[in-house]
Amino acid sequence: MKRELYGIQYLRGIASLSVLAYHLTLRAGGTPFLGTFRIDLFFVVSGFIMWVITVDRDIAPSTFMLRRVIRLVPSYWLATAATALLILAKPNFTYGHQLDSYRLVASLFFIPTLAGDDILPVVLQAWTLIYEMMFYLLIAASLRVEQRYRWQFIAATLCGLAVLHVLVPEAHLASVTNPNILLEFLAGVLVGVVWKRCDVPSGWALLFLVIGLLGFAQSEYFHPDMPPMLKFGIPSVFVVAGAVYYEKAKRVPNIRILSLLGEASYSIFLWHVWVSLILEGLLLHLHLPLRAQFMLELTGTVFISCLICIWVERPTTEYLRSLVTRPSLPLARGTPS
Repeated sequence: MKRELYGIQYLRGIASLSVLAYHLTLRAGGTPFLGTFRIDLFFVVSGFIMWVITVDRDIAPSTFMLRRVIRLVPSYWLATAATALLILAKPNFTYGHQLDSYRLVASLFFIPTLAGDDILPVVLQAWTLIYEMMFYLLIAASLRVEQRYRWQFIAATLCGLAVLHVLVPEAHLASVTNPNILLEFLAGVLVGVVWKRCDVPSGWALLFLVIGLLGFAQSEYFHPDMPPMLKFGIPSVFVVAGAVYYEKAKRVPNIRILSLLGEASYSIFLWHVWVSLILEGLLLHLHLPLRAQFMLELTGTVFISCLICIWVERPTTEYLRSLVTRPSLPLARGTPS
C-alpha cells in the first residue's frame, strides 16, 4: 500500500475551503450553497483515515490516543485561547458570542456545552472535534478487539449510539449521538474496509466521483427535511470512494498547492473564523465593495491559516511527537485531522 494518498489530502483541503466560504457567505448575508456538504465530507474522510491507519497494524490504544491528542489538542487549545481573548477584548467582533469560565474549561477538554440543542464551544466550529475525540476513543477501544471483528465492533457501537439518540432524545448524551454524523463516520470506516480488500477499475472510480459530485450539485433541490446522511452523506461516500479507488488504480500527481491546503486544512478549520473576523475589522476601514471584501477575506484567511500551519502547527506537532513517540507513518502529510 502506498504511504500517501494525495486524493484524500485534496478532499480535506477542498472541504476546509468550503467551510470557510460557507461561513463568510453567511456573515455577508448571502444564502450559501457551497459548503453545505462540508461537515459530512469531513466525517466520511475521517472514518476512512482512522480505519486505514490502524488496520493490520500492531498499535497500542494508548499510543494511538497519544498521537491523536498531539495532533489535535495543542492547536485547538491555542485557537481556543486566542478566541477567548478576542471575545473579551472585542465582543462586538464576535457577534455577541458569550464567554464564561465553565464554557472555557469544558471547551478545552471536549465536554459538550449546550445552547438549546446545539453544542457551542468557545471556538464555535469546533463542536465537530467533540465528535472526533469520541471517534478516536472508539477506534482506540476497537484496537483491543481481534482484527477480523474490529469493524463489526465499531459498527455495532455507532449503530447502538444512533438508536440511543432516538430512544432517549432528551438526554444530554443526545448532543453527541447525532445519527447522521455517527453513520457518516461509519460509512467512511466501511469504505476503508472494502478499499483494503477489493480493487475497482479506475473507470468505475471516476464514475463514483461523478455520481458524488452530481449528488452535491442536486442536493439543494432535495426536500429540506431530508436527513443530511442521505442528502450529503451518500454523495460524500461516493466522492471519497471514487478518490481513493482511483488512486489505488492510477498514480495521482502531488500538486503542491493542493497538498498544502490539505495539510493546512486543520489550521484553516480552527482559525478561519478568528482570522476572518480580524481581517473584516481591518477591511471595513477601506470601504471596499462587498465582493472585493469577500475575496480579500477569503484569500487572506487561507494565506494566514497556511502560515499558522507551517510556522506553528507543523513544528509543534513534530516536536511533541519527537518527545513521546516514534514518527508515525501517516496516510498523507498532515493526515488525519
